[in-house]
Amino acid sequence: MANTRDPRSPRPRHLHLLPAGARPLPVAVPLLQPDQPVTPAQDALLTGIARQARLGDDIARDLLWRAFAPKLEPAVRRAQRVAWAMGWARRNGRPWELDDARQEAWLTFADLVETWPGEGSFIPFVMSYFPWRLRNAMRQLGPPRLRGAIPSRREPMGEDAALAERETEALLAALLAALSPADAHVLQLRLREGLTLSEIADRLDLSRRTVYRGWARIQRVARHVLGEAARTRDE
Repeated sequence: MANTRDPRSPRPRHLHLLPAGARPLPVAVPLLQPDQPVTPAQDALLTGIARQARLGDDIARDLLWRAFAPKLEPAVRRAQRVAWAMGWARRNGRPWELDDARQEAWLTFADLVETWPGEGSFIPFVMSYFPWRLRNAMRQLGPPRLRGAIPSRREPMGEDAALAERETEALLAALLAALSPADAHVLQLRLREGLTLSEIADRLDLSRRTVYRGWARIQRVARHVLGEAARTRDE
């Protein structure tokens, strides 16, 4: 049976019932690109679909995600880099892969569709709330904290969020500068392109053992860089 909560296997259209007051959906939607502004026509079309999705129309929600996914992809990649830099892990203790972040992004987006008040334009609502809501979800989905552990800081918003992103980019730049050119290249393939270590080994024509040893080296340097940054903030 199709999992109708997953956009990759939506409910078959012959089983789809339109909620009361809903209108037929368009056959296609514009794909919003990160480097292009949203036109008034696109805004009106997608806001109308968002209102329909709020009524419980799963196909409208999936169509909306298809339109927004390219524009939200940079925020998803930044969240995955932040999760790696901050040492956040999933409940199973494994690090956040880019595909994991994308799946969590879908759930975050679906939640925003449900909680949107339904007034005004949907686009500024989702673009302002999505980045920090995704990072907050990824941070909270880690393994259970030990009793007495220091709680993490409140998720930054507005100017604080922009500052946090600049700090993350600065930390990443410091880490790249501290690595050898070969290790820096591995790190960039891991974070910028979201490749797994096995995929990196194939891309660079290296043995997996060599790449895994290099990754262990990168993690040691990263802990040192993060420790130096923490000491600098405390001084």
